[in-house]
Amino acid sequence: MDSAPRPTQAAAYLEAISALNVTTGAGAAERGLSVPAGPEDLSERARVVVERSDELGRSIATRLGDDTEPSERELASLQLLAAAAIDLAVASDLATAAADGAAAGVERAATPGILTELRPILEAPAGVGLEGVTGAGMGVERRPRSSGPEEARRLLREDAEATLQCIRDDASAAGRAALVGLLQVPSPPLKEAANVAAHELLKAVGDSSSALIRKAVALVAQALDKILAALGPQLRERVRAQAADWVEGLKQADAFGSLLDRVYEFGRLKEEVVGRVDVAPAGVDVVRLDEAAKQLEALGARFHQQTNVLSQVVKGLAWGRPWILGLAPPWGPLSLTTAYVALIGYTVYAGGDYLDWYRTGDSGRMDFVVGVRSVVQRAMEV
Repeated sequence: MDSAPRPTQAAAYLEAISALNVTTGAGAAERGLSVPAGPEDLSERARVVVERSDELGRSIATRLGDDTEPSERELASLQLLAAAAIDLAVASDLATAAADGAAAGVERAATPGILTELRPILEAPAGVGLEGVTGAGMGVERRPRSSGPEEARRLLREDAEATLQCIRDDASAAGRAALVGLLQVPSPPLKEAANVAAHELLKAVGDSSSALIRKAVALVAQALDKILAALGPQLRERVRAQAADWVEGLKQADAFGSLLDRVYEFGRLKEEVVGRVDVAPAGVDVVRLDEAAKQLEALGARFHQQTNVLSQVVKGLAWGRPWILGLAPPWGPLSLTTAYVALIGYTVYAGGDYLDWYRTGDSGRMDFVVGVRSVVQRAMEV
């Protein structure tokens, strides 16, 4: 039986969100949203969103098993992150509505804008892979076939260097943004964040909390669960623990790039990839070299799409930070720290997967794509 999420699951989730009109007062006119009939009606609509979010997340997560095609796992992980970003935006809107639109420090989430950007990812049917999602190949130029072996080798070398650098830089930017958010959490509980379960966040709300706040917290828990699920069933605990260790000594976000260079062994990796192209055997197929160059361009574009979605999740956490930190201790700081640590871990491991880092032989790796090293190595085979 096919376990891929039916299009109706994503549609039901998005439809439930569209039924929410959570802005009150003057802000409603500014955002073009109508005011709901009343708090009880809004709470019921929010309950449906929470249920649909849970159904969608569980269904997508079934496609992350080892028996699933790597391209489908790549898309499924991105869909989980996209849904997490939307969950966080809606949760912040609900928290704002719970305070009658006047809660100090709660920034209005741009849910409509996030939906516009991330809807194509959620609605992508099983089987298309990330390349089938609108925008996944944006910026990829399809050059004409090379005129001969020397030109093909030169162009492949240029593409290999550029793709390696772009993936490293995109990972650095995404990880740095998550680290900036983490450093704004008061005394982030890194060790505890490596072990907490998403559903434990529900302990943050007591009987005195409003119905809307309870639904908002439930959506934050759903988002956290999706972020953790995106790591895959074999990696989620390991990556969180590793990421917590990585960031424990980082006090400045600018140090994240240096962390990546060390973890990826970037200088060694780049030297190996470029060296393989430079010593390509005389009989190597020009068509194969040209095809490898195209694969590298597409690889870089797909990872850029990954980091775009990661930035939306970081933005969602930033919107929610003021009211989440106001939850009963220790759940506010703990939930934010857990999310940021998981995002940092995902960023590092996903970037390593696209680069084809030297941890590829590790059975606990994230292995969704044929990375840069493998693409070049296969192209050099005679």
